[in-house]
Amino acid sequence: MQLYRWRARNKSGKIFTGRLLASSDREVAEYVQGQHGYVTHIKPINNLYNFSKTLYAKKMNNKSKESFFRQLATLLNSGMTLLRALELIRGKSTGDVAEVCAFIEKDLYKGMPFSLSMRKLPNIFSQTAVQIIEAGETSGKLAELFLQLADFYHKELETKRFLLNACIYPGIVLVFVFITFYYFIWKVVPLFVELYATMQVEPTVFLSSLNFLGKFLEDFHWQTLGIFLLLGWRLYFWREKLQTWGLRLPVVKACYHDLLEMRYCRVVSLMLASGISLPLAISAAGETLPLIVLRKQSERLGREVLRGIPLSKAAAFCSEIFGPISLEFIAVGEESGSLAEMLTEAADITDKDLQAKLKDLKAMVEPVLLALIALLVGCVILAIASPIFSLITELPDYK
Repeated sequence: MQLYRWRARNKSGKIFTGRLLASSDREVAEYVQGQHGYVTHIKPINNLYNFSKTLYAKKMNNKSKESFFRQLATLLNSGMTLLRALELIRGKSTGDVAEVCAFIEKDLYKGMPFSLSMRKLPNIFSQTAVQIIEAGETSGKLAELFLQLADFYHKELETKRFLLNACIYPGIVLVFVFITFYYFIWKVVPLFVELYATMQVEPTVFLSSLNFLGKFLEDFHWQTLGIFLLLGWRLYFWREKLQTWGLRLPVVKACYHDLLEMRYCRVVSLMLASGISLPLAISAAGETLPLIVLRKQSERLGREVLRGIPLSKAAAFCSEIFGPISLEFIAVGEESGSLAEMLTEAADITDKDLQAKLKDLKAMVEPVLLALIALLVGCVILAIASPIFSLITELPDYK
């Protein structure tokens, strides 16, 4: 695939320009002629620029996906055709959304289904979203499923925003503590060491260590930066081990379990609502789980359901995925025939529990951070003031 820049002119003389990802310039010409009239210019974009633009899928976040599917649902419900809806969205959008619309439009002009065009963009649309749209094309509920996908991405966005807000305060505190400590050992500690040297007072071991560290950072700052970059690089490759270790912490493990359970229930509910069978919904939801242990449990759950075992009984052996509340809602949903709705309710309740746990965790972390900062400040003050106290005690006692 190559990214092309094109220019066209209609019968009234109005000029149109744009970019299109296509396999040949002829394909671009056919698309532009069908849209705007006379093609005046087609030029492939250079490889570096093309490479960066073909990665636009990574820039399409959940907010863009939510807007894209919500606009499609609204326009289709108004009686507009899918192709015309894409043209309108592309006309008033920029960046990734506009390029995705142009790419899908090109395939729709060839008679290709919407879901098949989505399948060509795996970095944008997940396999789960493609299967849901395929089911919507078969059942004729495309607009309804577009709206449900928009709601799904909206929930995901809200969850990520809440997690980010919960981590902002501790992160800002740690950054400022690090910057303040670095400035202190670089500028302030040497002044006290020189003062004590002129007074012929022996500094404490801790103060001498801070002074040595400050001189080292000043003399070898580039080397120190290289060490930090190397350490960061190694931590990046150890991220899975660090994640596994961190998830063993009781509070963090409970929050992470709720997050995965909430996402799993929402994916299964969305796929069931689109008309996909329960085993396929479980299989698709299992692909969204990041840990191998959880994916194996999901595969086992799918096999049990295929054997004819009720979901409520099979899910009881998947404690790493489902909590007690979700199991109760699954049992009620199977009895009433509204499993998709009950899974959505279970996800919403789990979401509320997750937010409550994160608030409790934040309330617990904040005083711990303040206590650590106070301990650090106290150690520094003691290291600086100890030589002064020893000097005072050695002064003769005048009466």
